Amino acid sequence: MIRTTLASSARLIVMALEQRGIDGELVMREVGLDPGRMADRNARFPFSGMTHLWQRAVQESGDECLGLEVSKQIYPTALHGLGFAWLASDSLTDAMQRLVRYFRVTTTVGEAAIDYQDDRYRLQIRPAAPGLGVAPAAIDATAAGIVHLCRMSAGEVFRPLRVELPRPRPGTGCVER
Repeated sequence: MIRTTLASSARLIVMALEQRGIDGELVMREVGLDPGRMADRNARFPFSGMTHLWQRAVQESGDECLGLEVSKQIYPTALHGLGFAWLASDSLTDAMQRLVRYFRVTTTVGEAAIDYQDDRYRLQIRPAAPGLGVAPAAIDATAAGIVHLCRMSAGEVFRPLRVELPRPRPGTGCVER
C-alpha cells in the first residue's frame, strides 16, 4: 500500500517557510513534489515525498521546531470536510470523535483512536504500520495542530494535561514555544 497525505498539507509547510523568507515552492520542487497540486482538493502526495519535504524544510529553516510553526498555519479548510465537521461539532468530544472517524482522509500514514479513562479523554495517533519513520517535525505539527484546533473551538482555556510524542526529545527551544 502506498501511504499518502493530502497535498494541501504541504501548503502549511510552504507558508511557514515563506514567512521566513524561504521559497517553499522551490523546496517542494527540489524534493520532487509539484506545488501546483496543493490547490487540487483531491490531490495527495506520497508519504515518502512529504517526509523529504519535512526534512528539507527543517534543514532550510535551520529550525528543528519548524513543526510548531507549521501548526500555527492550520485552519479548518486545510483539512477539507474534516475541518468543517470539526467546527460544526457540538463539543470537543464530538470533534475528536469525528477526527478519529475521518483521520484517514487527511493521511493514510497514521491511525487515530480515542478512549475515556478516569474522567479524561486520551487521543492517540499511531503509525499505520511499524517502521514508517515519520519526520519529527510532522509529529510536532500534528500534535500542536490538534491543540490549535481544540483552542479554536474551546478557547485558550483548553490545556491538555499531557502530550507524549513518539520521537526523541527536541532541544529546549521547542519546549519553550
